[in-house]
Parts: sequence; C-alpha cells; structure tokens
Amino acid sequence: MTTWEEIVCGTGLRLSELAHLPGGRDPNVNPRIDLDVAVTARAAVLAGAAVVLQDLSAVPRELPTSGRMDMLAMAERDPVRALAIRLQGRGRPRLTRSPSELLDAAAPGSDVTRRWAAVGRDALWADQMWSAVVRQLDGEHAWHAVREVAALIELVTACDQALRTVVVAASRPDLVAYLDCSIGLRLIAREVRSLADAPTGREPESPTRAISGPEPRRVIAPTDGRSACAAIRRLTTLVKDADVVAPAHVRVVATLGRDLSILAARAGALTADGRPLREGLSELVAELHQVVLGRHGEAVMVECHAPALEHQIRELARYTHAALGGRAPLPDNTEASRIAGRVPRLLGVLAEQTRTQVDHRRWAIPDRSQRTCLRYTIATRQDPDRMPRMLTELERAIAAASELRLRNDSRAVPGTPTSTRVAATLMENPRGSLAPLRRPSHPAVPPREHLPPSA
Repeated sequence: MTTWEEIVCGTGLRLSELAHLPGGRDPNVNPRIDLDVAVTARAAVLAGAAVVLQDLSAVPRELPTSGRMDMLAMAERDPVRALAIRLQGRGRPRLTRSPSELLDAAAPGSDVTRRWAAVGRDALWADQMWSAVVRQLDGEHAWHAVREVAALIELVTACDQALRTVVVAASRPDLVAYLDCSIGLRLIAREVRSLADAPTGREPESPTRAISGPEPRRVIAPTDGRSACAAIRRLTTLVKDADVVAPAHVRVVATLGRDLSILAARAGALTADGRPLREGLSELVAELHQVVLGRHGEAVMVECHAPALEHQIRELARYTHAALGGRAPLPDNTEASRIAGRVPRLLGVLAEQTRTQVDHRRWAIPDRSQRTCLRYTIATRQDPDRMPRMLTELERAIAAASELRLRNDSRAVPGTPTSTRVAATLMENPRGSLAPLRRPSHPAVPPREHLPPSA
C-alpha cells in the first residue's frame, strides 16, 4: 500500500522536474501551459502542507496576519510558527473551473500542464491520506514530516518565477497578485527544513545526528550522474530490506557493481585528496567479474518476489549501459567519485544479505559428495564443502571494495573519530561552531534559544 511519505516524495520529484522545464530557467521561453491548472495544483500543495504543519506544531488556525509582525525576526526565533503564519496568508486563486475539472487526468493539454495536474492530484491524495487518521507522531517522526512539507514548499515556490513569467505574458493580474502573496515563503521554508535537519537539544553530544525518516521505496530512473547516485542509494536500501535474495539477484547486482565501477573509472573518479581511483576500481572490477562469470548451481529454496528491487536494478543498468555506450551523459568528476564511494556500500549490504540467506537455510547448492541420490543439499557456512562458491567469490570482491573505500577516505586521519573530524570542520567554519542549530524535541515545543538564519 502506498504511504503518505511515498506520495510526498513523488510530488517532490515532479516539482523538481517542473522547475527545470523550459521557462523555469530562461525567462524568454514560455511553455504552453494552462495557468488555471498550474495554480490549482500549486494551491493544493500549499494547502496540504498547511494542514500537516498545523497538526504537528499545535499552531492555532486563527492567527494574526503576517503584516502586523516582523516575519524575518520570527523566522529566526521560531521558524515553524512563522511558516504556519505565512501559509495562512498564502492567498487563494479565483478560478471559474472546479479543481476536479482542472486536475482531470483525461483533460488535454501540454506536457507541462499534465505534469502540473499530476502534482495537484498527488497533493490532494496525500492530504486525504493524512487527514484520514489521527496523527500522534513522536518527536522524530513529527520532525521528519515537517521537513518533508517544508521541502515541498521550497520546491513548489521554486517554480513561481517561471509561472510569473507566463502569467505576466498572459495578462492575468489576478494570478500575479496571487503569486505575490507568497513572497518570502521559500525563505522561511528553508529555515524550517534547516531546523528539522538540526540535532535535537536533548542530545548535544551528537552534533551531526539528523532525523532519519522512512526511506521512500519509489524506483528512481537515472538519467545522469546525480540521479545515478540517488538510484544506487535506493537500490542499497531495497537490497537491505529484501526478505529473500536469490543467487540471481546477487549475480545481477554484482554485474551492475562491475559496470558502475567501470563507469566511475572512465569518468575520472578521484579520492578525497584528489588522486585517481582507477587502480582500486580496476581491482574491484576484476573480482566482481569472477562473481558474474561464476556458474556453480546455487538455487533459492523459497519463493522470491521482489518487483521493486528488480525494477530498480533494470533502471540503473539501463543508464549505466547508455552512459558507457555514449547514449547518456557521463558523470562529472564529483559524481563519479560519489558513485565510486557508494558501490562498496551496496556490495557490503549485498554480502550481508547473502550471508543471512545462507544462515537461514534458504539457499541450496548441488550435492557434490556423491554419497546420496539427492541433487541438492542445504548450503551452510559452517561446512566448507557446503559453502556456496558465489559467496566465497563475493567475499573476495568485498575485500577489494574495502580497499577502495580506504583509498577513497584517505584524507581522513586513521583512527580519528567522526566527532573529532566534525570538530575540526567547525573550527574552519567559526559561524557554524558559534551558533549551531538546536531543534526542540517536538515541533509543538517552542525553541528556547535564538536560532540564526541558515540561508
């Protein structure tokens, strides 16, 4: 069943695409767009965000108008309350058609119009799911939800410049006034998102800890190096959370890891101190190639159904092959280095899952003892004769991946704790060390200290 977090994630991805469509960057390009559909979808996103914020922050629905307050000072002192107040003054578009008519999936229109309609339908669906049950979230999950809606507000207001360009060209002063009501909303939303990402005041000993909300499960179809990095992270999560991992899954993920390593080497992946990673990547490619070529008859003994995992593997492999074949853009040096850093993590999770499958007696291997008439025997790590050769080859690849990770992290001093490295970073950034953000334990709790602006 689709969750609220997945719908919000999908809405954010659609808005990110809209922000980069023609008209979003070039003011001289006006895409053909039904403005009523766009502003209706925009209003649906902001309305849903306002409901979530009011439910979690305990801000009353009747508040003074923002014109009587110093919103900048309030955004520094209490960003959540400032965002709630600013959302109440966001304005409402005056349209002659109903939202259901405007957001009808069958309505004809340009590609931009259809994308805006999809955003509006997702926003209405998320609002219905949120309002269907009483939300009593603890502090961590509440801050995660606040961060999600703040990010949505940032994304939807990032499209305002493109919308305003089209609105002015269409001579729609009513919509110009509607968009003007949201001035400053993006800045305050950024403050809220920064606060939600900040460590809680209850745990000052963990200055780098941020809220870790539910990881969305939506499949990512990468088209460049940046989205490929996100797709690798998504694949890592899917592998980690899979109930059953078959030998076929191990082989295709190893194939993907090999091709991604080749792609990173070709794109010029570098270590943290600027040295090429080609040698370490070559060693990893050689070990993964043995896993790919190995055919030792391993089989899974339980039903394995993982469509999301297999879909994500296909999408990532499609981009990798296209980039290696010159049909898609190669990652730049920074993106290639990130890919080289995430492949070892993916392989480590894959190896851990493989060990778990074997320990839970879900894998079988051909019986080579010739003492029975059985064709297969249960695989185990306790008996060398019944150890899957695929796992043995994968362990060698993991050793090469560990060496690659050490090279990639060579700038860090061996044995230096993470907190010490963070402290050194803060010493280089006095502004960050003097005034770190501290969020309350729950969005409904007002902060007790002055919060400097993060923008």
